[in-house]
Amino acid sequence: MPASTGHSGSPRREAGFSPGKGIRFVRRIHRLRTLGLGVGFLCVATAMAGLDASPALWVLLLLNGYAWPHLACQWALRSRSPFAAEYRNLLIDIGLAGFWVVAMRGNIMPSTVIIAMMCMNNIASGGVRLFLYGLVSALAGMLAGAALLGVRLAPQTSVAEALSCLPLLFLYTLVLGKSTYDIAKKLARQSREFEAISQRDGLTGLYNRRHFESLLKQVLDDCRRGGHGASLLLLDLDFFKHINDTHGHQVGDTVLRNFSRLLEKHLRQEDIIARYGGEEFVIIINRVDEAGALALTRRIVERVRALQTVDNTLWGCTVSAGLVPYAAHLDDDYDWVRRADHAMYQSKNAGRNRLTLGR
Repeated sequence: MPASTGHSGSPRREAGFSPGKGIRFVRRIHRLRTLGLGVGFLCVATAMAGLDASPALWVLLLLNGYAWPHLACQWALRSRSPFAAEYRNLLIDIGLAGFWVVAMRGNIMPSTVIIAMMCMNNIASGGVRLFLYGLVSALAGMLAGAALLGVRLAPQTSVAEALSCLPLLFLYTLVLGKSTYDIAKKLARQSREFEAISQRDGLTGLYNRRHFESLLKQVLDDCRRGGHGASLLLLDLDFFKHINDTHGHQVGDTVLRNFSRLLEKHLRQEDIIARYGGEEFVIIINRVDEAGALALTRRIVERVRALQTVDNTLWGCTVSAGLVPYAAHLDDDYDWVRRADHAMYQSKNAGRNRLTLGR
């Protein structure tokens, strides 16, 4: 009788997962095992109804269908490794299925259904390795059944026995499909979250340098195709090292975060902002001509300058800026960054706290 899981991975790999994740895995399988074995009981019971099964065999079938799911759950939860314990339980599941194949005297339809369902459980939970282990466990269950009950074959399946398998086939497929969909959706969400995290600077939340460089290539290609204009702005916080040396890195981190929020506040949604490294920030001022980019950059420089007499959230830092509009003579994105960096250092050498327009 099957217990659907919808979990992927090998037993050896899963055994190294954290206990918290193992407990969630056990509880998920408990719900699915309870449903699968409960419905599977009807399938096996119908096949055994016309046989001379002993009362003890019926008691064992009831325990397997309605007590074992809860015992298996508690056994796994109390184990040192819930994941490993649950894989053991899955092997017991298919071993018991092999036993019931013998008890049903090889009745074709229910025997095929319960073994197939168990194999699906194992390959979904532990891949080919658990699937192969499951085949060995099923064979062991059949041998145990043959030793205890003898070997008597009655493979014919009646209409009633075939119909009793339909709820299991329908519910199992439905539950396994839903479980697989939920896991796929969770993995997709985690993948998106990981991708978003990998694109961001951990301190400021702005794009990091690696992702910015990929975006700059795209913008450069758009500009070359004549789609729109753009300017590259490189900003460096003046005297930032002095703040770290004098007030400590925690204050320095606060300055960087405050400057990041200032940029986000004064730039437009279509502009791309990134922390380029240390106290350097880079911005693609997108879809605007040179005059518009100059005006926007001047407002930022002036706003930073004004903070020295307002709330000093930047602890006295000013900003040196280098702005380079897109031009056809740019060799590539690295050339664009190099020119913006050169313009920014011209601002530094000219006394800081100013903007230099590069070409």
